[in-house]
This record gives sequence, C-alpha cells and structure tokens, in this order.
Amino acid sequence: MGITLALLFGFFANGEKYAYPEQRILAAGVESIQISGVRGQIKLKGNSTKSFRLRVKHSKGKKYDDWSLAVDRRGNTLYFEVSSVAYGAQWRKLVKQDLWPEFDVEISGPPVATVVSWREGDLEYIDWTAPVESSHIKGNLKVKGGIGKYTLQTGEGDVSVEKLAGNLTIKGESGRVTIEQLTGPLKLSWVSGAVSLANVTGGGQLDLNDNELKISECQGQWTVKMEGGKAKIDRCSGKLTAQGVSTQWELRATHDLETEIKSESGAVSVQWRSGGAKVFLTSERGEIGGPKVQTKLDAEGRKVAEFKVGEKPFGQVFVRTQSGPIVFKQ
Repeated sequence: MGITLALLFGFFANGEKYAYPEQRILAAGVESIQISGVRGQIKLKGNSTKSFRLRVKHSKGKKYDDWSLAVDRRGNTLYFEVSSVAYGAQWRKLVKQDLWPEFDVEISGPPVATVVSWREGDLEYIDWTAPVESSHIKGNLKVKGGIGKYTLQTGEGDVSVEKLAGNLTIKGESGRVTIEQLTGPLKLSWVSGAVSLANVTGGGQLDLNDNELKISECQGQWTVKMEGGKAKIDRCSGKLTAQGVSTQWELRATHDLETEIKSESGAVSVQWRSGGAKVFLTSERGEIGGPKVQTKLDAEGRKVAEFKVGEKPFGQVFVRTQSGPIVFKQ
C-alpha cells in the first residue's frame, strides 16, 4: 500500500525560503529512492536509523505557492518529486524556466540505491553507502564516505569525491575535479578544467580534452587520453598507458611503474626517482636529451635512445613522439 505526503501546508518563513516542518518516513521495506526536480540543493546523509528524516525548503513568494515536493511510496521505491497543483505533471512543458521554483532537500537515513535527476544546484552525498546514479546540468557535486557504484553526470561545476569505495564513473563538461582516497576503478570523461587524483587504488580510464591533470600515489592499470593541456604524474605504481596530441607530459616514476607514453607535438619529461628501468625513447622530428642519454638514427631516420638504468627489478619506460621533445633524467 503506497503512501503520499503532499508537503503543502504548515510551512514557515526562513530567510529567503520557506521551510517545512521536518518529516519522518519509516524505512522498512524501502529498497530504492528516486528524486526529480529542477533547482535547489540536494543532500543525502547516510546513517543507521530506521526512518528517513526529510527537511525541505523552497522559494518564497506568491508565485511559488502552488508548488510542492510530493513524497510518494510505490512498492519498494520512495519518490520525491517537485510538482505543481496548478499545472499538474506537465508543468515543465507549460511553465517558463525563469519561473521554476527552487527546492532544498535534505534526506538522512539508511542508504539505499538512489537515482537523482536534477537541473541546477549543488548535490551532496555524505556516507551514502549504496549505489547512486546522479545527473544534473549545473552546480557543484560532492561525495564523501560512500560505498557502492556511483555514476555521476554533470555539465558545469566542480566535482569532489573523497573516501569512496566502489566503481566510480564521472562524465562532465567544465569545472574542477578532485578525487582522493578512491578504492575501486575510475572512469572519467571531462572536457575542461583541472583534474586531480590522489590515492586512487584500482586504476582507471581518463578521457580528457584540454585539462591540467595531476595524478599522485595511485595504483593499478591506467589509460589516459588527452588532446592538450598538461599532465603531471608522480609516485604511481602499476601500468600507465598515455596518449596525447599537444599535451605536455611530466612523469616522476620508479621501478614499480610500467609506462608507455605516445605524443604528437607535446613534450615529454621523465624524472626517474629510484630503482631500475629499461628505457626506450623514440622521436620522428623532436629532440631527445638528458644527462648521459645518447641517441642514434634507426633505419627510418627516427631518433632513438635505448638503455638501462639502475639494478633489477626493472620497470619500463617507453616514450614515442612525432615532433615533441623528450627529456630523461635520473
């Protein structure tokens, strides 16, 4: 038997928005949550209680009096949906965007699989130890202390992920991306803005455009594709396969990392920090240099440098460019 709570009455003014009295909804039997709306802040906070606590604020003003957040349970799913008494289910098609209301929604309780479909505003998932599928167009996105598969899609805004255990997929356009202490594989597709990864275990695939990328103290198998920008990679272990066009690559590595970098016009700088390495450097038109690095021409006229540094166990460094210069330092 479903329940419907229309949060239309009993609200009071709070700053620039109206705030509803706190609602509590029993969590027994609820296996998933779906949230849909357009503008405002969404916050999910996980805990071990037996009910969901719901706090809602929404835009103040006479033109927003007919708007509400409808809470409806159908089967094992709990729905939270912005609705209009005046326009019904077709309100998005009938109401101009500049008249759409803004809702701030905070839900705390036992984490369950959650789908969020939003438009503008900050989204926050704190200690939500269940899968999340989230999409919105504009606003910041924060994840901290989660467990499970997180699939996040956004347009414009900063993304911050900290202490997440599980698969993480992020797709977006512009803004800063910061990921720290991720246990599990990462798949990131991002167009512009700084990207910083630290203490990521499980490897990943990065598909970037013109970004500033920093990767430090990460493990696993990594595939990185970048059109331009700059990439700094430091203190990583596992395997790195990187490909760029005008990207400037800066690598600091030890024998724990097997590296293959292919670049067109972008420069590649390798600083070998410790341990042994088998080194293979090739460029069609770029210069190859560095202390004690000697080059020769192969049968096709390309500059080639092949040598070993240090003692076993050996890591591997393979770098190939078309016109970009290569520098190797110990």
